[in-house]
Amino acid sequence: MMKKFLGRSLFFLVFVGIVYGMVFTAFHINHRIVKKQNFSQKESLSRAHIRRLNSLMPKTYDFLFQDEVSKARLKMYKAYYEAVLNVFPNNDQAYAMLGFYFYQIGDLTQARINYEKAHALVPNFFWNSYNLVSVYLDLNEYTKAAAMLQSSLKIEPGESIQKIMSSRIYQQIIVDQKLSSQDLTQHLKMGYADLIKSVQLAQKGVSFQQIKQNGLVKLTPQIL
Repeated sequence: MMKKFLGRSLFFLVFVGIVYGMVFTAFHINHRIVKKQNFSQKESLSRAHIRRLNSLMPKTYDFLFQDEVSKARLKMYKAYYEAVLNVFPNNDQAYAMLGFYFYQIGDLTQARINYEKAHALVPNFFWNSYNLVSVYLDLNEYTKAAAMLQSSLKIEPGESIQKIMSSRIYQQIIVDQKLSSQDLTQHLKMGYADLIKSVQLAQKGVSFQQIKQNGLVKLTPQIL
């Protein structure tokens, strides 16, 4: 009797073990299939985003560097950088480029919003800070302009050059406009010189309002 009971118990345990093993294996295989499907979907989605970005990428950046450009021609840049942010929402360069776009069409409020987002993401990039100084001055926010100017001068130039050289967005512009590293460095020096001159004038008692109104230092948003 005891032997029969032990035999049945053993059989039951073996049976349960086999069933559990089959269920676990099936679950494990199914989990891997689902995981692989999810990865494939994400990969396909990523490729679709990249294809869309490539289709929207401007064929030329010439219009960004012209003094007078129609708003219609500038719209392609807006569409591209908004698409970049849909895929990469923390891309400070895209925000900075949108800031430049809005400044070019005369929308200072949106220029400020986008430049502030760029600066919040990467505060140690000189042009993000420089451009905010310019926009704050245009908006007559002199206290903010002064504070941003001081923080701008604390940024190491080498950090900004490194940022430019490692940025895909800026590289597109550099290649299109045939800019050399010497061009980038020289323009950066000019930017620092503008801010230093502003500080020197302020130390002599010239207000930022006077600097702006009299055109003593011409600060306008820059790309690179």
